[in-house]
Amino acid sequence: MTSERFPRDTTDEKATVPPTEFFLPPETRREQAETRFRDLISGISRGEDALVITHNDADGLTSGAYMKDWYESVTTGDAVVYPTAYNGPCNLPTALEILNDTGEVIPKWVFVTDLGASLFEEALPQVNALYPDTDVAWIDHHQWTDEQLAELHTSAHGVIDDSKCATQLVVELRKGLHERLLPLKTSHIPDQQQELAAVVNDLDLWIKDDPRSDRIGIFAEYADNDEYMEAVLDGISLLETYDEELQAYEAENAALLDRAVNTASTTMINGIETAFAYGYGPSASVGNDLVEQYGADLAVVMRPNGRLSFYAHSDENDFTDCHLVAGELGGGGHPTAAGASLDLEEFDEFLTLWDKENEAFRGRIATAIQERGEA
Repeated sequence: MTSERFPRDTTDEKATVPPTEFFLPPETRREQAETRFRDLISGISRGEDALVITHNDADGLTSGAYMKDWYESVTTGDAVVYPTAYNGPCNLPTALEILNDTGEVIPKWVFVTDLGASLFEEALPQVNALYPDTDVAWIDHHQWTDEQLAELHTSAHGVIDDSKCATQLVVELRKGLHERLLPLKTSHIPDQQQELAAVVNDLDLWIKDDPRSDRIGIFAEYADNDEYMEAVLDGISLLETYDEELQAYEAENAALLDRAVNTASTTMINGIETAFAYGYGPSASVGNDLVEQYGADLAVVMRPNGRLSFYAHSDENDFTDCHLVAGELGGGGHPTAAGASLDLEEFDEFLTLWDKENEAFRGRIATAIQERGEA
């Protein structure tokens, strides 16, 4: 498949046409992702180096980069960072399975940052299989049950705190300021990095008090993962260093935002005014506009690849069940921001989504809203 066959030049095309790799067979995508992971871990030295597995959003990438920086500053080992999506072709459970199966790559530490309880449950057998050669630390801020936390603390060094993002947790752990500690030496962290961590916290927890957080979110969305993780080591000054690049990203982001908001529609579901938007682009900003400016109780942002994002008012005074709605669809997250997938299996289902856009599969989402938290 070529880019000429699937052009993504105009705003409409960027919003509605999946990237070329989407059209590859699932087996090919999985093989390519697994090969990239194997290549990444091939240089890990036994009993000395660390592997950081993290979410591929702004908080995940920043916390992963800061965890690597901390580890390398207080040990003689190196660390590599593997960003992944919850439902990616080589997600956390698959990556740990590969790590265990190799038998040759045995890191001293595996750090997991910004990945939630649903993945922990799926990955638990692989986490346990790493013992006793590899220590595991899990740093996260999503919703965990008491049973999941108890299991975590018997299997790994767990730091779960939903009051701050994963990046902020890594900063506090590195400085020795959190109530839970990791068995790593504490160390100084530059002021510029601490300031960036506060901005990422504002972004990821949907506080939205710092106008710089939108720029950080856009940079993480558009930049290459490696470029972003290298840039965040400079801390908040990256906004100046990458200003020209950011302006180009912001222009494209604004066009995609306007398209999604202007084509959104609303409906009442069990007394909840629910806005549906469609397309690739800044889903968090789309959700924010629909609930904060246009008055929806809940915003559902649907993407052409079947992924869903749910957003509610950041003040948490109204609808606060986004994580429960997402949970009904196999996802998770926070009370006012969460994600899931339509779990489309047949190509005809994708054709329906692309044809009907935000009118497609509303019945599934309505059922999730109605039945949230009942299990």
